[in-house]
Amino acid sequence: MRILDAAAQVVSEAGLGGATVRAVATAAGVGMGTLRHYFPTQRDLHDEVVRRVLEDTIQDFDIRDASRDSGDRLVRCMLQFLPDDATAQELLNVWFGLYRHALEPGANGLSRQFLEVAIQRAHRRVGDWLEILADEGAVDRGRIPELVLLLNAVISGVCLEIITPGSAMTLGAARNIVSGVIRSLIVKETR
Repeated sequence: MRILDAAAQVVSEAGLGGATVRAVATAAGVGMGTLRHYFPTQRDLHDEVVRRVLEDTIQDFDIRDASRDSGDRLVRCMLQFLPDDATAQELLNVWFGLYRHALEPGANGLSRQFLEVAIQRAHRRVGDWLEILADEGAVDRGRIPELVLLLNAVISGVCLEIITPGSAMTLGAARNIVSGVIRSLIVKETR
C-alpha cells in the first residue's frame, strides 16, 4: 500500500515521531482525508507501520514443516530475536535503548506506543508458532499463553544479561539457554 510505503520512508528518515498524518499524506501524495479514511488516528497509522516493520523482519522459516523436528523449528524461529555475532552489541544497545526510552519517567507516548506494539506483535508471532506445534501435538495447547510469556521473558533476560557490564553471558551461551528452554517445553518430538 502506497501510504504504508510512504510512512515507512518517513519513519526511516525522521523517526516514528516524524510520521505525522500530514507528513505521511504528503509523502504518499494523497490528501489528508484519504489517509484518515485508512488510518483514522495517528496511533492507527503508527501501529500499522510498526506491525509492517516487524512482519517484514520476523520470519516463520520452516515452522510449518512437520517432517522436521519440532524443537529445531521453534529454536530457529526464536533465535532470530537474538542478534548475530557481527551486529550483537549494536543491536542489543538499540534494543535496550528502546526499553529505556519507553519506560523512563517522562517518556513520550510514541516510545511507549512503539514498544507496546512491538511486544504485542512478537507475542502474537510466538503464539502462532506454538499453535502450529500444538496442532502437531508437540506442545500443550492449554499452556500456550504461559509459554509465550516464558519464551519472550527468556529472550529479554538473555539480551539484558549480554549487555550487562561484567556478565559472563555470551551470544553462544544465550543461544544454548534459549534452545534448552525450548526443548524442555516440547511434549513430543516430531519428524
